Amino acid sequence: MSHGRFEQLGTPQDLYYRPQTPFVAGFVGANNRILGRATDSQGAVVAVTTPQGWLVRAQRRGTISEGDAVEAFVRPEAASLGRSAAELPAGQPSHSGEVQSVLFDGANSAVLLKESVTHSEFRIALPQTGQFSDLKPQEKVVFSFDPQRAVCFPARRAGA
Repeated sequence: MSHGRFEQLGTPQDLYYRPQTPFVAGFVGANNRILGRATDSQGAVVAVTTPQGWLVRAQRRGTISEGDAVEAFVRPEAASLGRSAAELPAGQPSHSGEVQSVLFDGANSAVLLKESVTHSEFRIALPQTGQFSDLKPQEKVVFSFDPQRAVCFPARRAGA
């Protein structure tokens, strides 16, 4: 519920995995929010370019035209982490960052990165393999995410 009205009705799984509004995407569970402009689209996937020039791709939700202000959301568990691009899933765009901190909480452990183009915080859930148990602040890493697991909405109006 936002400003006294229901934004979306559905099962908890629908709200989490298939949000229909930016409010629901940001309210239900952790998310990385990326603000930018729609710069290209290929079918259901839209390219989002931040003011600093970082390009990401996400599933379109709603009517979005080239040049529109948009906001994209990437869940921490949708991102993959690596020390080199060869460790990332094939066919996904690679991004880079610097470790700011490692949040150890057993199965809920995560790493906070400073994304290298925008210098914005980006949270990634750590796999429970122990593969990244030696991550240290200031370490350079790469990450990726499947655009099909990210969502993009027209930007909310001020005051909305």
